[in-house]
Amino acid sequence: MTIKLKQIDLPPGMSTTAVVDGALLTGTEAAELIAGVDGTNHAQFIATEADGRVKVSDGGTPLRISVPSVANTGNSTNVPLGANGVFTGAAVFVQDFAAIGVFVYSNVGSAVDGLKMQWSVDGVVWAETLAFTLLPSLAGSYTVGPRAAYFRVVFTNGGTAQTTFQLQTILHYTVVRTGTTRISDVTSPESDATTVKSVITGKTTQGGGGYVDVKVSPSGAVAIDGTVSVTNFPATQPVSAAALPLPTGAATEATLATRLTEAMFAARTNTLGQKTAAASAPVVLASDQSALSVTDGGGSLTVDGAVSVSNFPATQPVSAAALPLPAGAATEATLATRLTEATFTTRTPTLGQKTAALSSPVVLASDQPAVPVSGTVSVTNFPATQPVSAAALPLPTGAATEATLATRLTEATFTTRTNTLGQKAATGSMPVVLASDQPAINVVSVAPAGPATAAVASVAASITPVTLVASNTARKGATVQNDSASALYLKLGSTASNVSYTCLMAAGSYYETPYGYTGIITGAWVSAVGAALVTEVA
Repeated sequence: MTIKLKQIDLPPGMSTTAVVDGALLTGTEAAELIAGVDGTNHAQFIATEADGRVKVSDGGTPLRISVPSVANTGNSTNVPLGANGVFTGAAVFVQDFAAIGVFVYSNVGSAVDGLKMQWSVDGVVWAETLAFTLLPSLAGSYTVGPRAAYFRVVFTNGGTAQTTFQLQTILHYTVVRTGTTRISDVTSPESDATTVKSVITGKTTQGGGGYVDVKVSPSGAVAIDGTVSVTNFPATQPVSAAALPLPTGAATEATLATRLTEAMFAARTNTLGQKTAAASAPVVLASDQSALSVTDGGGSLTVDGAVSVSNFPATQPVSAAALPLPAGAATEATLATRLTEATFTTRTPTLGQKTAALSSPVVLASDQPAVPVSGTVSVTNFPATQPVSAAALPLPTGAATEATLATRLTEATFTTRTNTLGQKAATGSMPVVLASDQPAINVVSVAPAGPATAAVASVAASITPVTLVASNTARKGATVQNDSASALYLKLGSTASNVSYTCLMAAGSYYETPYGYTGIITGAWVSAVGAALVTEVA
């Protein structure tokens, strides 16, 4: 078989490599295969199918064609980046490739979304971006397909300088699968992954054993019916009935509130306070009820049995002077002794204010009226806010009421100092002064109109930095028209380049400098063709 050389035009960013008789062919040289052995009888080219595939004869030896992957040097590097450093790859034409593989490793983490894979239809304007955050000392491997004609990698380092950095991009002519990991590996949010949507189908246990879709709730939870296996039985299982329907006949808050107003309830339960016998609930004392204290309340008591009184209703003299004391009864002498014993004195102090340690413990009744307090009050939960009510307090002398306030609002003393809402003239506005710690207030400056002259110049395209507009303190504005077929890296500053620029201007695009910028403007083209038309207004 003989190789015949042929000069062809390849798309930008593409090149071929071949060996003919030991000589290496590079650049845009390509080759055609023609029939023949050792250069003999090579007058006829090898036939191809209509779609360009090589046609192999039925009885001939099979023709094997190797399609190797290509390591793209323009988007590969092993040079460490400094803190917050940026690597920007070169645009590569990927339309003829089926897959793009990117491998990256760094001993320190990248910036957030620091690894960007970008696509462009013209190699100048980059719109489609796929971003990942690289974790420190953890290699990343990503496989994507071409989304547009041109591709490049942009990597932004984090805040710590790298000591080790490996970035390699490989272009594949055939489809390759995405990255492979072990089942035991921990999945990271930055892992390369393929989005899959599917429907879960299960085989029924009844009804013929057919296959049906698994049902889920509106929130996505799988519905479970039947027996559920509990692995930690007999431990208490958390159960929530917040969303369960009430059993049939169960009462709700609304029905309970209705029951409290019905006659069936009101006829059996009266309101609080003493009532007549007919309006009170019947009760019965317990069979083992202890003795109850009885008072006549100033009236009379009914006594069972007969009491003989001969001179009733006269006062009846009663004397117990001659009655013997009951067993264990105290006498005056024993009482006097008790008052001096420690059992009494340690429980009942003498009269007068004492310290807490020398005072008797008491508790106020549940219906104790408010007690006036003067002096210092101890608050146990200070500095928490203490509730205070002044609803029942009288107004201090001279305090204003709603009526007096309404009158004040119509008086000249008030109306001459406080105007109605809306913008007013200076004489009708309230004087104010800004606070000493007032934050900065944004002020919009309006440039005064005035005469201006425009100077137009043409600057030839160059791949090295050139001055488009020199620094000029009298400048009021400037415009740049990229009159070139090549993209222009424009920079508000010196030494524009493909890694230091303000704006990447596509061929034929237009740019205006921001108001007030009077410094130097430089530019560098991707290819030295055409020029830039520069207009400076001063």
